[in-house]
Amino acid sequence: MLDELVRYVGFGDEDAELLAEARPLVEPSFQEVVDAFYAAIEANARARAVFESEAQISRHKRSLRNWLESLFGGVYDTAYFEARASIGYAHVRIDLDPSLMIAAMSVVRDRLSFIVGELEDAILPAERREKLARAVHRICDIDLAIMLETYRDDYMARVRGAERLAALGQVAGTIGHELRNPLAVMETSIHLLRTRLKGDERAARH
Repeated sequence: MLDELVRYVGFGDEDAELLAEARPLVEPSFQEVVDAFYAAIEANARARAVFESEAQISRHKRSLRNWLESLFGGVYDTAYFEARASIGYAHVRIDLDPSLMIAAMSVVRDRLSFIVGELEDAILPAERREKLARAVHRICDIDLAIMLETYRDDYMARVRGAERLAALGQVAGTIGHELRNPLAVMETSIHLLRTRLKGDERAARH
């Protein structure tokens, strides 16, 4: 899936090199991105309700910081894909609405674009800044697609589970129908035997 996404968004070696090159330039502003991200969460009741405690928020802030560091890591391989997928599955486990995840990515993308745009020419020429901004958008698109895929996986697993339950219900219904007919005959036969063999204790036991 990662290879397909990379081709689809046009993410190439130059993008990877630009992101790795820019890391020391944008890393001092990572805290600004983290703060903007959690300010948006605080402003949204549904997003805020996902977090149970301040300790949990602190852990997630550290995770976001690590995520930003790997976003500009320059290496986008299978391990990168798996790390992003694990974030998506964590979102599924806490029942985070995917629309909130998309909105959160938008916040991160906007802040990173602003930070890149504010770099001075002496640090990074305008042409390189434009290319870097495109690289940021492309890698954010890839990350978001990977995490959203985990929601699709979860949905398909739920569908398969529902289908198995439905099939089990059909089998149980068929078995019940097949058993009802002979049981009804047996019940009637027992009733007739009881009425005709009154007084015979051995017959009653049988």
